[in-house]
Amino acid sequence: MYNFIGRGERTCLKILKSWFPSAEFVIQYPLSKLIDKSWGLSDRQQKETLDIVYFLDNKTYIVRVQDPHHDGLGMQKVDRVQRTTLECHDCIVIDVWHYDCPTLFDDKYNDLSIKELKLVYKDNNIPTPSEVGNK
Repeated sequence: MYNFIGRGERTCLKILKSWFPSAEFVIQYPLSKLIDKSWGLSDRQQKETLDIVYFLDNKTYIVRVQDPHHDGLGMQKVDRVQRTTLECHDCIVIDVWHYDCPTLFDDKYNDLSIKELKLVYKDNNIPTPSEVGNK
């Protein structure tokens, strides 16, 4: 199986792994593996994959690395439905937008890209290890 990695995903994953070393990470994880079969996913949803998924402390985190093609109205609708579906299945969804994280989207792993991602987590009320102590 080929795992397509988009802009910013490698850097985002590297930062997250440094923050949460005990988490189990998977990339391009099928949406259908997280959703109860009785939910009834559409054909499109059956094919959707999630950029970064990690499991930590009995919680499932979904990190969607949102490049400019997610700015259009059609993709915004798809993303909204996907978020609602995931949240109804007790997943925590974090959207990392290209306009909030330009350094991360340049695939630069440095203090600025780490700061950008930390702000995304703060805006989503999700603590990073420096805020709760490394586990």
